[in-house]
Amino acid sequence: MHRDKKFDKITKDLLAMSKVTFKQLKLIKLHLEGVDLSDQEDDFNHNEIILDSLEVKIKKSVINAIILYGPRASDLRKIMSCYDISASLERTGDIALNIHGYLNKVDSNGLAFKALYDKLHKLLSIAEIMTKNAIYAFSCENIQLTKDTIELDDVADAIHDEIRAELITLSSSEQLLPQQAIDMLSLSSISYSLERIADNATNMAEAAVYLVEGKNIQHQHSNDTENRE
Repeated sequence: MHRDKKFDKITKDLLAMSKVTFKQLKLIKLHLEGVDLSDQEDDFNHNEIILDSLEVKIKKSVINAIILYGPRASDLRKIMSCYDISASLERTGDIALNIHGYLNKVDSNGLAFKALYDKLHKLLSIAEIMTKNAIYAFSCENIQLTKDTIELDDVADAIHDEIRAELITLSSSEQLLPQQAIDMLSLSSISYSLERIADNATNMAEAAVYLVEGKNIQHQHSNDTENRE
């Protein structure tokens, strides 16, 4: 009974971690949409501290559970999936904080931001959906949802490529002023960061596949994509 409670606590800590990550992504979306978040500046940093502490806690709990209880195969898959997903959630939190910093540098009235806003918003929405679906797939052990999440990664990659191509066109059309150059670099970093959030969601979905089916499919998706290219 004590062992089962220990395993359940690891899962609960992971779900708590996911909720904080969702908060970070929501704040990023509000920032992108032009909402003044000056009163919530501390929330970004506070949430980041929570994510870091929960990741450390989960990793320690997983190691202790393996050493003390010798979990059977199904339990071992679950806590190892928690271990992997917690790392992806922590990275997603770091990336969200970076995006917040990039957005602070961008002129929201500039040509580049206005031209790319719709694509950036769509990419963020897809990355957010993928992250939520990956967590739900894990908690509900829903294999179809993991597949749907992994397939969305191709959509995120395509939008990122479109943004990158449009930035190249915009930057080559005329001599850039200093703020315009900052906008271009920041928007490129934002797009890349959002694509990385989608990648992290894919990693979490792959961890959910390992939980449900016992199959390790890490890197399989990226290899399939390279083969198609």
